[in-house]
Amino acid sequence: MSDDSDLDRVQDRAERRQSERASTIESVLEEVERHLGDVEYPVRGEELAASYGAEALDLPNETDTAGRKS
Repeated sequence: MSDDSDLDRVQDRAERRQSERASTIESVLEEVERHLGDVEYPVRGEELAASYGAEALDLPNETDTAGRKS
């Protein structure tokens, strides 16, 4: 019987921690949403090209450049 009550306590604590983490995550996401508001970011290729296509982009290997170079 003692083993069952120990398992129940462990399960209860685990569920409580999980609930607390979920609440924390939800509050963080709400805060992020408040800060970002209605900001929209380009997500399609056409939108990215329109927004950033005129800028030169140095690639990590430092030998190539993408985009237009002035």
